[in-house]
Amino acid sequence: MLKTVEPQRLLFISHLQNEQIEEADLYLPDSYDVTFADTYVQEQEEYDCCFFFLNDPGSRAELLEAAFTDKQKVVIVTPQEDIDRSFHSLLYPISGLITLEWFISNAEAVCSSLQHQDFYLEPGLHHQLADQLSRLQTKAKPIRRFQLDEQQIPAGMSARDQKLLTYLINGYSTSQIADEMYYSAKTVKSYVSHLIRMVQVPDRTALVLHALKNEWVYDER
Repeated sequence: MLKTVEPQRLLFISHLQNEQIEEADLYLPDSYDVTFADTYVQEQEEYDCCFFFLNDPGSRAELLEAAFTDKQKVVIVTPQEDIDRSFHSLLYPISGLITLEWFISNAEAVCSSLQHQDFYLEPGLHHQLADQLSRLQTKAKPIRRFQLDEQQIPAGMSARDQKLLTYLINGYSTSQIADEMYYSAKTVKSYVSHLIRMVQVPDRTALVLHALKNEWVYDER
């Protein structure tokens, strides 16, 4: 007898100022059970993931807090034009930050990734993330480059791993790292996988976040 697979339950709550999200805007197969709502009702339903479509997450803190209290997996979706003022939501216990435009084009891939990992950050936002997190702390001039703090990184991290992590934090792609370190792309992917296992995080996004939140880096200005 075939085992019945329960659909992933998703909650979509939209408070965008100039547009609304409808199921027709997204392609999600029947393996996802999507509910649209105007607000989050605490202790009423349990979802596999709650997506909040917001222009400014800080202005909807009370809406998010109810979901955090229920220990729901929360993902912030915001228009590209508002992404800079949405980075501060990373100070909340969220499970993802993506632009509206990326989500509409990649909804199934995003939802699938969130089934297997604790955090999803839209590809291409890594350096912006690092820059914004540092600005939240320093309120200073723009950052030129991030460097590892040798006093903060774990003991035993090799020079190669330190260099590789530095490139990742600064938003380099696999091909760019391969060019800089004179390795093949395949070799870079292997070394990144080794580094992910060593730090005990699920993926390179979580690796970058771990390094930033644990103050392994400092910025050059």
